Amino acid sequence: MAAMRRTDGYVHRNIAGEALLIPIRAQAADLQAAYLLSETAEFVYLNLDGRREPPELASLLAEAFEVAPARAEEDVRGLLGLFREIGAAA
Repeated sequence: MAAMRRTDGYVHRNIAGEALLIPIRAQAADLQAAYLLSETAEFVYLNLDGRREPPELASLLAEAFEVAPARAEEDVRGLLGLFREIGAAA
């Protein structure tokens, strides 16, 4: 999997200590599709700059959250798949 970047389809907001991904769409009903991010998901999302490939993201995640590299790799793969699926990253 190549480096991914955040798309213009979502904005990240931190409201009352909660990290949210909010879709930018014309219809108000689409706002019901906002996503509440875990600390891990927010960390990965904010590091999607189009330059860092998944192994580097996993290394950053493992270091920041003091988790095993294999666990970080698994989390990054899953999150990148989710972000791609909802259109928040490409």
